[in-house]
Amino acid sequence: MAANRVAKWDNTKFLMILCVVLGHCLYEFMDKHTGTAKSVYLFIYTFHMPVFIFLTGMFARHMVVQRRYDRVINYLLIYLFMKFLEYFGRCMTSKTRREDFFSLSYLREIREGLTRPKKGFHLFWEDGPAWFALAVAVFILVTILIQDIDRRLVLTAAIILGCLAGLDNHLGNHFASMRICTFYPVFLWGYYVDNRWFQLTDRLLVRILSGLFLVVTLIFCLKFGPNLYGKVDFLKGKCDYMALGLGVNGMVYRLLCYGLWLVLITAIISVCPKRNYFWTWLGTRTMSVFIWHKFVLIILLRLFCLQYTIKHEMPHSYMIAACCIAVIVTVLTSYLPDLRMDRLIGRAARSSAEKKHLLRR
Repeated sequence: MAANRVAKWDNTKFLMILCVVLGHCLYEFMDKHTGTAKSVYLFIYTFHMPVFIFLTGMFARHMVVQRRYDRVINYLLIYLFMKFLEYFGRCMTSKTRREDFFSLSYLREIREGLTRPKKGFHLFWEDGPAWFALAVAVFILVTILIQDIDRRLVLTAAIILGCLAGLDNHLGNHFASMRICTFYPVFLWGYYVDNRWFQLTDRLLVRILSGLFLVVTLIFCLKFGPNLYGKVDFLKGKCDYMALGLGVNGMVYRLLCYGLWLVLITAIISVCPKRNYFWTWLGTRTMSVFIWHKFVLIILLRLFCLQYTIKHEMPHSYMIAACCIAVIVTVLTSYLPDLRMDRLIGRAARSSAEKKHLLRR
């Protein structure tokens, strides 16, 4: 690991990306009989995206100060690549049946899925994980443009916008606009956070209280998760208040949700370990996991029929199976390219320089 990296942040990022993969893995198992999966899914969505966006804002400071518009373009390219990758995976698995596993008819259906897909390609209608890349591109661009404005004014305006956005039923998944409005205050928290907050999270009392709060939150989700699962879209920030049956009072719930997220972000970061472990290096590869994990899950669960096998052949062990799949996919995808332009350009430049050096010799 690089000497200038802080193990605590890599540990936190690894645990959060593992939660992302586990959440998407559990989503494939959702039905009326899987109450435990719904409870765990709800628990994951109480904190994992706010923590990730908070960390993204924290590490985006130098991009904003240096006006790195190239990173905005980089995240847009990642978004487009992820859109195509998921679409390609859905096409491959849109017509497959487990009875024909790798028979001629099975392979024929894969070909038909690729040539005659059931679903169209919607470039800027995003309800999958690619929304995060599009949102980060917008977050960085907007923050670059308003960085000279007083932080109190910016943060207040962002929170008001996030609360009001849920009243507009025209936002939703178009350009991930609802999520962008909802999560921008969380990005700003990370961008504006100072050393006093870091010192607070290091205190022993705060760490103990954080652990207790997370345990209470988990118990609450396990007890009431199946009943509250229908409201999980509120935590995702993807639906308007009317669709969730909340109305104008949704603004109050959103404001309370911001307070809950702030407490959960503090709690998660407080309890995350500071030491280097054998898995800490995976925290340096979270972008690779983020880009590739949904495609790999589609191939494993749909193309290789693991979804059917786990749900019907081992229904009492599906949670263990889901956790194992999440760990395996996280590790495997961490070795794949992360599509960062500066790294790709750097590699190309080094390769070109090496070729010139060889020609001179």
